[in-house]
Amino acid sequence: MAFKRQLQEKNIEKLLDRNTEEGGIFASLIRPLVMSGQLFMALRVDEIDFYVGGNRFLNYRGGSFRANPNVFGKSDKDTLWEIVKVFDPGWEKTLFHLLSVCYNRSGEQKERKIMQAYFPAFDRGDRVIVLDREVRINDGDRGKCDWLLYDTDSRRLKFVEVKTDCNREIKRHRDGSFDVVSQLEKYQLQYEKNEMEIVEQYQNYVKIFNRLLGLQLPIPEALADTRAGLAIFGEKSQIDEELLRLTDPYVGAFEPAVTASIDEIWAHFCKNSDGSRQNIC
Repeated sequence: MAFKRQLQEKNIEKLLDRNTEEGGIFASLIRPLVMSGQLFMALRVDEIDFYVGGNRFLNYRGGSFRANPNVFGKSDKDTLWEIVKVFDPGWEKTLFHLLSVCYNRSGEQKERKIMQAYFPAFDRGDRVIVLDREVRINDGDRGKCDWLLYDTDSRRLKFVEVKTDCNREIKRHRDGSFDVVSQLEKYQLQYEKNEMEIVEQYQNYVKIFNRLLGLQLPIPEALADTRAGLAIFGEKSQIDEELLRLTDPYVGAFEPAVTASIDEIWAHFCKNSDGSRQNIC
């Protein structure tokens, strides 16, 4: 299996060294935004992605920060350039403008709003956090699960797919099927097959997070289960009753604001068949 969550030691040390250009950027600009929940930090395979809303703002790879010039109007190609080729001199002083440009560049507005609302703010010390996003276990499968939730008390992990009530994947086909049900079933097969390795990789993930952000997050121990949960944001009346029966999704509002806590979402998926909460939650 190709699934990994790692970062080379030399590139960790470079971020932690304030005397390097990258370390200075990380310490003074990036880390505070991650800690306050304005940027989402996601560890990949020897690189880190930093998101605002639904879009990638920065990438750290090979010891340097990069950005997509297409997002900032510097190229018509979706690629990654070193930030000196994308941002104008003195970009640090216009950081929040650049974040706004990236947030509004592309992606469906409702989904951006939802994603941003659940960025973890490590400064708050939340019990349940969105630890990772857009997680693809198998390189041969295009599907990416939207969230990996982490309950730091129980040290359990839970995959959750996120949809809005207008997403076509939750609509019923003429044959009675739903695309999202097939999607969740594929995820479950991957999680069942690779459960131990997934946990091991996220143990490494959290250890690296603790070093880079100066945290003391507990190390994950297991998946809560191998099923992928479904969270739908919108009006319950707009959701097919058969889909509700098949998937038992969490349904939350996002207009005029996203109000449900991530703890509520976790609790929905960590309940027994009689509706009571499991001890692990």
